[in-house]
Amino acid sequence: MKPSRSLPVSLRRSASGFVLVVALMLLVVLTILGISIMGTNTLNERMTGYLIDRQIALQAAEAALRDAERDLLFSGRIAGTTGFVAGCGNDGLCLPETDGTPLWADLESAGNLGWVAGADIPPSIPLGAYTHPPANLADLPAVAAAPRYIIEALTITGGSAGSLRTGFGPQSSHIVYRVTAVGFGRQTSTRVVLQALYKP
Repeated sequence: MKPSRSLPVSLRRSASGFVLVVALMLLVVLTILGISIMGTNTLNERMTGYLIDRQIALQAAEAALRDAERDLLFSGRIAGTTGFVAGCGNDGLCLPETDGTPLWADLESAGNLGWVAGADIPPSIPLGAYTHPPANLADLPAVAAAPRYIIEALTITGGSAGSLRTGFGPQSSHIVYRVTAVGFGRQTSTRVVLQALYKP
């Protein structure tokens, strides 16, 4: 029988110390990898949440545009330019700015809380203020504030009523309504502004 060889005590101690160092290094690498994966997942969740919030705000702004269209066509309060005032009245009926600045931009730069944060402050008016919106407009996802809109009456001078050409025949003017709507997401900081032209 051969005698078994055993490593000297000093060699055994250095070998176990080396394994400990390698294990600690692997643990540090795995920890760094786990933290970076968690950071990536958090960033992805934030981006997804923002996109969902923006989509909700877009739906709300579209609902406000449809509500403004119902206001123009069916509420009976809008006829020509009657009731439209410069700088907007309290009922959301506005004449366009003479300096060419969009009216909604003026409201935003002035910090109008109705336009910027959805507070019940004129001149913008909330969804359903002058209409009874159908269920599909009222069933918006949970939003931080009701969508709002303003209506501007634009007088366009052109050719005859049936012609788009200018300079031929008698001049006539047409009224076109420009609706600007703002929708909010689950937070008022997420806002979408949409605009449409209507010629009833």
